Parts: sequence; C-alpha cells; structure tokens
Amino acid sequence: MTRRHRAFAGFILLAVGLMGMSALLLLKSETQRRETRFSEYVQNISGIVRNQLDTNEAVLAGFSAFLQAVDQSDTEAAARYAAAVMSAYPHLYMLEAARAVPVAEQAAFEALLRRTWRPDFTLKDFPTLTRQPARHQAFLRETWPVLFMYPVLSEANAIYGVRLETVGYLSHALARTYNNPKPVVSPVFSMFEGGDAFILMQSVNRPERVRESSRPNFFGSTMVALLLIRTGSLLDAVIHANVDSRVHIRAVL
Repeated sequence: MTRRHRAFAGFILLAVGLMGMSALLLLKSETQRRETRFSEYVQNISGIVRNQLDTNEAVLAGFSAFLQAVDQSDTEAAARYAAAVMSAYPHLYMLEAARAVPVAEQAAFEALLRRTWRPDFTLKDFPTLTRQPARHQAFLRETWPVLFMYPVLSEANAIYGVRLETVGYLSHALARTYNNPKPVVSPVFSMFEGGDAFILMQSVNRPERVRESSRPNFFGSTMVALLLIRTGSLLDAVIHANVDSRVHIRAVL
C-alpha cells in the first residue's frame, strides 16, 4: 500500500471516529434531555400529591382550632364550618370529632345524650357493631365516642357513639395523639360503609368550662379531630396529573 493510500485510509478512520464520537455525544445529550424532562414530569405529579397531603394537614389544623373555640353543644356551627371546608376541598371524605369521657362517667354521659340528643344513643364497641373479632387495642384511661360527623351519611349513621379505642386500626394511632402537637395518621383500612381510606387525627385540648348540664356536651375539654380521606382521591390525583400516555405510574399506599 502506498503512502497516499495509507493517508487516505487514516483520514477515513479519523472521519468515522469523529462521526461516531459526535453520534455518542448527541445520543448522550438527548438521553440527558429526556431524563431531565421525565424527572421534571414525575416531580410535578408527586408535587400535586404532596400539595394534597399538605392541604389535608392544613384542613385538620383548622378544624382542630375551630373545636377549641366552638360552644360545647353547637353542632350546627360545626356543621356549617365542615360544609365550607368540604365545599372548598371536594377530595375530602369526612370530618369527625370524638371526645374523651372518663370511664366512670360513661353511664351518666350516655343517659345525658339520650335525654338531650338521640333517644337511641348508646356507646358501642366497633367489633360488636361490625361483627368482627376484637383486635389488640391500646390501653387508654378514657373512652372516645364519635359524636360529630360531616357530611351526615345514612350508611355511616351507626358510627355515632363508637368508641375509637375499640377500632383496631385507630386504637394505637389514637394513643399516639397524647401530648403530640402534630397530626397522626392511621393505617389504610376498609370503611364501615365501603371503600378504603385512612384517617388523620389530632388531639384538641381547651380549658374546662362551666356548662349547663341540661345541654349535650359534645365538645368537652379533651377531644380528637379526625379527617377521613379515601385512598382513591390520592390515586385519582396521580391519574389525572399524568397526561402522557407513554408514562405509566403506579401508586401504592
């Protein structure tokens, strides 16, 4: 092979090498661009879910503050407040409130609410109500009946008077609310009226007040505010946020 041929072959090899290197750099640049775009896309979707979770905590904090100020028996004001919140945040399922009743005062409390609120009111154990086996529960010094729910759903009517500490998936979460300024989350569970949900709960304490004994004392000095969120609302947020048919997202709670 002549020197000219060798030079020509070297030039071709150099040109091929430069083209290959350019192709690799272009491929790397395009890959990085797509990875960045995908990362931003996923971060946007996860941000939507985080915002919803932050909203849930803010709603619970507002409801807790309301319970600190509401009159002992003013369930109408509580319902108006809850209605405004639910209207603003339709992904929420229900707001509830339970209050502490000393074990020694259960019978008197039950009689008071029968006389002043519901003639059929009774304190209930959740396993008996649902005909499920009792689960291990945390030992608490008081009983915690559910006394307020919004919206009022006929399928959830039986929940009035249920002792929270007898609900297996809420008992230990309820115990963790003691002296805890932050909200506590329950495990995901199947609701009495159907579907899966989880609960955010927060303790509410206020000074003991002089009250009229003839009026039902729904909101005593020690309460717990509860916010029920269907798991489907979070999953829907993910599905609706994903507008790219090429991306499949699976969310697990």
